[in-house]
Amino acid sequence: MIKEKKLFKITDIFSYERGKRFTEKEHIPGDIAYISSTKENNGINNFVTPPERNIKGSLIKIYNNCMTLSNSGSVGYLFYHDYDFVASDHVTVIWIKDKNVILNKYIALYLKPIFETMKYKYNFGREISNRNLDLEYIALPVNDKDLPDWGLWKII
Repeated sequence: MIKEKKLFKITDIFSYERGKRFTEKEHIPGDIAYISSTKENNGINNFVTPPERNIKGSLIKIYNNCMTLSNSGSVGYLFYHDYDFVASDHVTVIWIKDKNVILNKYIALYLKPIFETMKYKYNFGREISNRNLDLEYIALPVNDKDLPDWGLWKII
């Protein structure tokens, strides 16, 4: 069934924040995925035991069930993580604002090529900053209330 689509401002549908600086010198081997701006291995650069704060005093947050978008390096690659991870400052962590919608791999797989169409606008010298993301729109299928139809991607 073909659904009608509508353009949504990314900030209306998603929340996001940039990861924190967490240098290799600070890495202690562990079992939490460290996501960086590589396009390889679902963005996983290492497995670490993150400290509570980095050397600059910023809180190192552990995320789960979110997507990451590479800001620099391999710019524009989106990955889904249904496991604990920490994010480098070279990626933006993204999640759906609506608390009634639970992100899953099917929704993330649907969103991946949509987000990755932004790649052509950005490169190593022109990062995808939060300010740039604030200006972006994406087309999503809508329900009868003109809101994103997240149920379209459920697998029964």
